[in-house]
Amino acid sequence: MAGLEDLGALWEDKYGKEIEEAKPEATATAPYNFIPLPNSILPAELDDYRKKIFSGNKEERAAFKEFILNKGKNSGYLKLDFETKTPLFIGGNETNGEESFAVGDDTILPGSSIRGMVKNVFKILTCGAMRPKEDITPRHLYYRCLMANDAPCNVGLCNHYKEKMTSTDSEGSVRKNAKPGFLVKLRGDYFIYPMREGKIHSILIKDYQDEYSSTIRKSHVEWDNDKAICVTAVLDEEGLKTKEEIDAFIEETPADERSALGKQYFKYFIFSEIDKSEAHRIQVPDEVIEEYKGDKNRRGVNLLSDKKADTNIKRKRDARKVLDVEGIESIVPCFYIENNGRVSAFGHGQSFRIAYDSSVTDAVPRQLQESTIDFADAVFGLSDEKASWASRVHFDDAVPEGDVKKSDEADYSHVLVQPNPTSFQLYLKQDDDKQLMHWDSEGATIRGYKFYWHTKNGDGTSWKANEYEQKLGGKVLHKIRPILAGNRFTGKIHFHNLSDVELGALLRVFSLASDKNKEDIAFKLGQGKSIGLGSIHVDATKLYLEDKKVAKVLFDEHGWVNSSAEKDMGPFIKSFESYVREKKLTASYEAVLNGLRMAMDYAATELPDMKAATELLKSTYKLRRNGRISVSPNGKFKNRNILPDMKTVLSRAGKRNR
Repeated sequence: MAGLEDLGALWEDKYGKEIEEAKPEATATAPYNFIPLPNSILPAELDDYRKKIFSGNKEERAAFKEFILNKGKNSGYLKLDFETKTPLFIGGNETNGEESFAVGDDTILPGSSIRGMVKNVFKILTCGAMRPKEDITPRHLYYRCLMANDAPCNVGLCNHYKEKMTSTDSEGSVRKNAKPGFLVKLRGDYFIYPMREGKIHSILIKDYQDEYSSTIRKSHVEWDNDKAICVTAVLDEEGLKTKEEIDAFIEETPADERSALGKQYFKYFIFSEIDKSEAHRIQVPDEVIEEYKGDKNRRGVNLLSDKKADTNIKRKRDARKVLDVEGIESIVPCFYIENNGRVSAFGHGQSFRIAYDSSVTDAVPRQLQESTIDFADAVFGLSDEKASWASRVHFDDAVPEGDVKKSDEADYSHVLVQPNPTSFQLYLKQDDDKQLMHWDSEGATIRGYKFYWHTKNGDGTSWKANEYEQKLGGKVLHKIRPILAGNRFTGKIHFHNLSDVELGALLRVFSLASDKNKEDIAFKLGQGKSIGLGSIHVDATKLYLEDKKVAKVLFDEHGWVNSSAEKDMGPFIKSFESYVREKKLTASYEAVLNGLRMAMDYAATELPDMKAATELLKSTYKLRRNGRISVSPNGKFKNRNILPDMKTVLSRAGKRNR
């Protein structure tokens, strides 16, 4: 094994020294990065038959059959050997959620998981399409940005939010656009019953404390006889003032400086002032409801909660006491934005989270959303309104070689971090750290295919939650018992009627290492990729093809006939490489291929600063005197520091100490 100094030199030789490094403290780190997108889709051979296939008539089957007869001559199987390089966990056991996937008492690597792992790399390698619903969720992300003073990079987003949520009257006063009302569910549909014009009231927070609760808990609805109070956020009680103090502050402070006062009031609605006219109620569109439900980052009051124990929402009989209308199922106070008689957004407070106008899909280059039949469609199957066909590859479960070694006992893992594209400074291409692109920015483009770095797991316990996470975790954390590094499994991929080019593309997935640098390619499988789990070597050891002539005979004079013969993989891989050159996509393909090599090279775990260069931006925990634990988000999230590209990350990780 080369020393760390030698590995650093090797990495500089592989990826160059030409990268201009920003100050490490001014950039974000993450356990993932992005493989660049291709310039266009690499069409599969089957795409030549697309017009007939999608004609919607009998020509569809005839065209697919024609392709198979002309080119789909390869059937057989590929033997795979697996070795876990780090602990690995695949959930899914109904009997014991702490154990990695097993059939009975036998731990296995399920074929469905292997299929997903291989298809992901296959689609990237073959410069596949990135289509809404199929490859990327076409949702509108939510955001809220009130002040940008502490983070100049937020100015653009803050101004964007203000344009939607505030307006300026003729006297120059800024007013909030959100109107007060009640969100009501009637026979499965949602409506806003607005408050009558001008009917919204404020209660001083100091007075609220005197009357209801001296300690203000998290955001909630305080139902009190004839009114509903919208309590918003946990506040710094030291900053709260009495009415006399507020009056003095206003009298002594210029108008443009009064924002320093901070929040001092809660809003409340009186039931008798609801506009109960059916003519004035506004139906909330289904897409607005679905987008609200899809906002995974919302904290506080969920206005669509279906939990009966949620006291923020009045239901059925209690709801009818607030608004006596036939068929009422629930009611909750809210604020909403109305555009041209249509509810476009709603939330708990007046400055609630709203959706971007542009969806995630809008940031995907148009040329990658075309209806071209790509290699993943052709080989792994497609289900479309006009045409569909089955997969021509099938994956066996991988079975262990000997007894499977596992962690001694189940333990709580770190939070299994989910993709969080609301962090646009990480997910979108950024050219200027002073003026960040957000999802509504003109020209906003996603950075590429997300891929998790490999992490050297040390003693194999670095996935475990710390004491603070375990106290704070609640239902977020759960116990797992991963299998350990060093376990070996064997499995197969069966394929049917693949062309030489298609088979070559499949084999290329398992021969990514370059002749020059000989990267130590490893895949990522299972859960916990962001916390260092799931690194696994996958070697395609032998290729067997069926001899169709022999396959017609079951027995000969020697007994059962083996209709498969071992074949060299090289000619098929060359067929795929030649096809890429014919389609004039070589430069784009090479960029993607190089990105995969960087992301999947397990040797990077030995670089001296790899851990620091790819660590998760964790919150800081502090144990207070009262026994509670406070959580402070990482400052790099607050400042929206940009995530460097893969080359820069690896250059830093391999930098030699001087």
